Amino acid sequence: MAVICTTIFVLVFLVLAFFIKKDLYTYEHEADILSELDAFDKSITEINAITNIPDYKLGSGHLYTK
Repeated sequence: MAVICTTIFVLVFLVLAFFIKKDLYTYEHEADILSELDAFDKSITEINAITNIPDYKLGSGHLYTK
């Protein structure tokens, strides 16, 4: 009887843990990720704006030289 009760308890605990785990860590780092994505988008926009200037070309020293 003790083995059956223990088995049922462990199975119920595992099922509950599985469903609760999905909700625990879902949005833990969402704000950091969105902040980094915004910084990345801003950097890409600035790089694209620089590369559209016709006087600038790729150089050996700095990334963009006149």
